[in-house]
Amino acid sequence: NDELTPLGRILAKLPIEPRLGKMMIMGCIFYVGDAVCTISAATCFPEPFISEGKRLGYVHRNFAGNRFSDHVALLSVFQAWDDARMGGEEAEKRFCEHKRLSMSTLRMTWEAKVQLKEILTKSGFPE
Repeated sequence: NDELTPLGRILAKLPIEPRLGKMMIMGCIFYVGDAVCTISAATCFPEPFISEGKRLGYVHRNFAGNRFSDHVALLSVFQAWDDARMGGEEAEKRFCEHKRLSMSTLRMTWEAKVQLKEILTKSGFPE
């Protein structure tokens, strides 16, 4: 049988690995779809942290807090960057320079996240 299941049809629309697509769908079901879309989008790009030797660990830990999680750090970075960019491009640039983050990587992640959320919304999942 060459037909896709309903889940398979949704996963086929998403430009990411099926396992990440399933994670996104589960995220929507458990009302954490936005966070899971951010994590899924971020897997498509290099980490946003600009490495300068041992300093990266410090910056990374600041965003992860006491959770010791790369995903929590990534979400924290993305949320803080999103807040900073609401102040305009200059505020966004200052934030990225101060926190040693790649503005271009964060912007590409945001664009991918928007695309993923749009596909899920068109497939019937809540925003």
